[in-house]
Amino acid sequence: MNYYRINTEGGRYNPDKNIVDKGYPYVWGTLVSGGNAASTSVLNILFSIEIGDIIAAGRSSETTRIGFVRCKPMFVKTTENAGVADAYVFDEALTEVEQIFASGEYEDVIAIPVEWIWKGILPTRKQGQGTMCRIKEDVQIEINKIINEYNSKKMITKISKLLETNKNLILTGAPGTGKTFTAKDIAEQMIYGSVSDDKKQQAEHLKKSPQFKLVLFHPAYTYEDFVRGVVMEISGGTPTYKTVNKTLGEFAQDALIKKKHISSLSTKSTAQICLPFWANCFMLWNTEMKK
Repeated sequence: MNYYRINTEGGRYNPDKNIVDKGYPYVWGTLVSGGNAASTSVLNILFSIEIGDIIAAGRSSETTRIGFVRCKPMFVKTTENAGVADAYVFDEALTEVEQIFASGEYEDVIAIPVEWIWKGILPTRKQGQGTMCRIKEDVQIEINKIINEYNSKKMITKISKLLETNKNLILTGAPGTGKTFTAKDIAEQMIYGSVSDDKKQQAEHLKKSPQFKLVLFHPAYTYEDFVRGVVMEISGGTPTYKTVNKTLGEFAQDALIKKKHISSLSTKSTAQICLPFWANCFMLWNTEMKK
């Protein structure tokens, strides 16, 4: 995977921001008159770009977008009379390109299809003059932090959707590999629909939610501690024994009450309600919901 910077703000090329926002940063090709043609070094970079490479867009000293290359660079040449663009692509033709570049006068444009994963302001050291260049290692480190955060959130969303179908998940790994950390992210995603970057804020969210409980299983932790157990109560000097729900039993009971409440509503109202999963970090109940 390689890292490239492309100038999409200011400069003599001054690309159309709307086109860049749609995921098509571009440079002018070799046939443009007026001296704005891409240099040999830029063309060499364009021909070396592969699917999955990283594109950082913005100014030379400031990155405003980061994304993955989703298709090799393509030549787009506007037809003079037709008012549409003919796209010549190295790998595959994208009709979307024809529609986007048909809105202006673009001759010999070279576009890079990119999936933007981040937009913001990332101050970076000046990466060099010109339209495109390779990104230096120190800036790659900062970009990798953003990419890792994006990949982590993407994984959490994927796992959450998997849990909605399978109802249980076991995270395995050696101590200190982030199992509990990941489990908390999954729980917050399922309960609140997003994952907090601030883990102190996440801890407060989960602490307030009746849908979350962190359980530490150990040899002394029994069925009576986790599901349902017997407790003794003294009334008038006489001891009595009764069974009470514990962590999993309480989750199941609360969910059963919620299910009965939803069942009593009209069909229209039911369609507007998302039944939450009552979960701890390691197990999602499923028994009571099947009754």
